[in-house]
Amino acid sequence: MKTRRIVLALWACLAVLACQPVTALNESDVILSPFKVVDSQGVTHLAMDGSGGVLAEGEVYGRVDSAGNVFGAEGQQVARLRASGMLETMDGEALGVISPDGGMDNGSGVQVSWREDGVLCVGDEASDIVLSPRNTAAKRAASIIVLLYLGPGEWTVEEERETP
Repeated sequence: MKTRRIVLALWACLAVLACQPVTALNESDVILSPFKVVDSQGVTHLAMDGSGGVLAEGEVYGRVDSAGNVFGAEGQQVARLRASGMLETMDGEALGVISPDGGMDNGSGVQVSWREDGVLCVGDEASDIVLSPRNTAAKRAASIIVLLYLGPGEWTVEEERETP
């Protein structure tokens, strides 16, 4: 009798758990959390609000959802993040691969990543692009927007030159 009660209790627990929503992140999930992408002068170039709304240079740029779909300012879907991490346009053009930690491979052979202090690095070179807050969980969303905004071409870090 006691064993039967334990088994029934276990079945009841399993039934309750089976009805709960799954909250574990998938490799393709994108965390939506407010952030800004600023330059070394503190000028904000890109920003996202907590619902995925994106501004570029102060103008509405579009929206990103938690599944990695990207929509333009007019609401049309312009890109998507595949489960493999491949960001592609709706025409199927591959723009690059974005890892869950926000690392980017745009096909140039040079890895692009966010350092712990929020600085965007191209290979081993630090750029003047900084993510704020630096510890944001939305690094993958930031990378999607940066990759779309800058384009998939080969990136380099420009050295500051003194003017004569």
